[in-house]
Amino acid sequence: MMKAAQLLQKALQTTIGDNREDLINSIQKLLRQDPEKVIWLLYRFDVDEQKLKRKLAEKDIISEAELITDALLSRCAQIIETRKKFSSENSSDWSFDLD
Repeated sequence: MMKAAQLLQKALQTTIGDNREDLINSIQKLLRQDPEKVIWLLYRFDVDEQKLKRKLAEKDIISEAELITDALLSRCAQIIETRKKFSSENSSDWSFDLD
C-alpha cells in the first residue's frame, strides 16, 4: 500500500505524466490484491466519494485504476493549492504524512 502512496508523492514532486502510468499500475495491483487499501487511500486523501462513484458508473474505456489515479492526483493538487493559500510564505513543508 505504501508503494502506491510513495508513487503518488513522487508524481506530485516530479512530472505527473511520467509517474501516472506507474501509479495506475500500482492502483490496478491494489484493486486486485487488496481493494481495502485503495479505499483507505481514497479516504486518507479525502477524495469525493460521490463524484468518484459517478465517474466510475459512467466510465467508458478508461479503467477504474485510471479514474482513481486521476481522482487522487486531482485531490492532491487541491491540497497543494489550499496549503499554498493558507500557509506562511516561508513554509516549505508539503509532506502528506502517510507514514
